[in-house]
Amino acid sequence: MIDHGAVQAIAQLIHFIDGSTAAQAAAQEDLHVGLSEIQTGHRELGLQVQDQTVQIRRIEEQIGRLRISVERNAAEQAELMQNMKSLGNLVRAIGAGLAILLIVLLVLTSFLLIHRG
Repeated sequence: MIDHGAVQAIAQLIHFIDGSTAAQAAAQEDLHVGLSEIQTGHRELGLQVQDQTVQIRRIEEQIGRLRISVERNAAEQAELMQNMKSLGNLVRAIGAGLAILLIVLLVLTSFLLIHRG
């Protein structure tokens, strides 16, 4: 691909080198305009880079907060699972205790019925 702006700049430099005063003045003016456009573009790019840097920092901070939140939620879920296991063990122990009490009650009731009758 040919950069038409570069070709024009080279053509202007050639005219500048040729030595005609009017052409030199026009070429110099065109070069100054081109340079000022380049400087303006450079400043704009610099501002865009700064804005994007700020946005990247904000995104990094958000990612950091999200990571902390996810880690906290994972820890809370692990604690909840542990509590659920403990609760399950407690329910099983209470169920076993009630089953033993029921068996004792049945044995004692049977014993009383046998001795009465």
